[in-house]
Amino acid sequence: MRELNYPYNPNKATYKNAFGQILGELELKKGLNKLPLTQDGEYYEDSFKNVFFVYKGEGILDFSDAKKAYDFSTLPFLVLDYALLNKENLEDRLIKEFLEVYEININKGFVYLAPTNFLELDLKLTQGEE
Repeated sequence: MRELNYPYNPNKATYKNAFGQILGELELKKGLNKLPLTQDGEYYEDSFKNVFFVYKGEGILDFSDAKKAYDFSTLPFLVLDYALLNKENLEDRLIKEFLEVYEININKGFVYLAPTNFLELDLKLTQGEE
């Protein structure tokens, strides 16, 4: 569970899997809402058709940071490591998104966003691959 700071008026949200099938419904209120984490392509969609994701991490998740779908499960460590060491392929979408999440976390001063496989890749980068 993680707290999300929701900026809109109260409404309903549906919790969906990667195929758009409804897994559940919940009431959203303006302000803080404690929500289950999303994983494996799952997402929330509110009554206003806003799609958002609740990732692992510390602190209260701001809605603006929950609107992007991050998933690093298909980013091989060796590809990321090579790109960073050689400053090549840095325009690759997954590598750009990884660096974006990394920068957000650095600016916050803690692990604010930890999408799927982010922590595992970060650990390998900082401590070397096992």
